[in-house]
Amino acid sequence: MSDDILASAFRKIAEGYYNAADVLFESTDAVHVEPTVLGRPVASEPEFPPFEPVEYEALPLAADTPGLGRCPAHDRPWSVKAAGVSKNGKPYSAFWKCDGKEPDGTFCNRKPVKAWADAHPAAAA
Repeated sequence: MSDDILASAFRKIAEGYYNAADVLFESTDAVHVEPTVLGRPVASEPEFPPFEPVEYEALPLAADTPGLGRCPAHDRPWSVKAAGVSKNGKPYSAFWKCDGKEPDGTFCNRKPVKAWADAHPAAAA
């Protein structure tokens, strides 16, 4: 828990005690004491900037960037899955894939970045 959140909680507890004391002693004078935590003055409620989602633009990578020719998870070179026909009868083009397996036994579904795949056509491999 951050110091600001803890200070805010202590501040609310202190205000509750002061309000209860005012009611018990029927005082009409408000009592204000600067809140402190471990003897240090506590700032007012922390102010956070408004949340603005950030849109990131994909950075183009050069096809010769080191490491693009290998699966980042399994450190294996990409292999070509030959063109063929799917189980549903739809033809597909050749593509690059990883031959590695995940811990649960399924095949890796990662593919190379577009810049690398464009520079290394799977049909030519």
